[in-house]
Amino acid sequence: MPGDHLIRVAVVMGAKGLKGEVKLKAFTEDISTLCALTEFVLEDGRALVRGVFSQVGKSTVVQFKGVETREQAEALKGRSLFVPRSALPKPAEDEFFYEDLKGLIARGMDGRPIGRVVNVADFGAGDLLEITMEDSEQTVFVPFVLDQVPEVNVEDGYVVIDPAAGLLDEEDRDSEDKDGLNGGAV
Repeated sequence: MPGDHLIRVAVVMGAKGLKGEVKLKAFTEDISTLCALTEFVLEDGRALVRGVFSQVGKSTVVQFKGVETREQAEALKGRSLFVPRSALPKPAEDEFFYEDLKGLIARGMDGRPIGRVVNVADFGAGDLLEITMEDSEQTVFVPFVLDQVPEVNVEDGYVVIDPAAGLLDEEDRDSEDKDGLNGGAV
């Protein structure tokens, strides 16, 4: 089982107002999980302690202690906020942290290994598993939806993928250098 490493829970989208408040994009499924957290860590290890937390329309707005001006808030734009895994509730049986998927073996429907999950990405149209192919250093993006990723087994270290036709064909992957589309999966 994965250790107590840091999990990314939000990113600062920008400043809100003049008194150091920031807007967050939450990566937690339930906003109440983010509301319950009071201490965050930035990529550089700096700790931020949450002060006031509010919902303004669809935006999550936070004021961190020591961030008192718009300029200080703007300096946080684009920064990811992390918390120790132990600060988060345990995932339900059919849930997992995306961080736990990194490093899992990607198997085809026949059970043979075809690569390894290196990242979970979202470019705006839904989550994608980025998989480095076993037979090369090339990567493909597989939509992280039930019909293409029918099984996730974090405990045993694998995911089963049933990708769209042509996604894993060698000639399609060879053409990715020409069109930048990773075999058309993006």
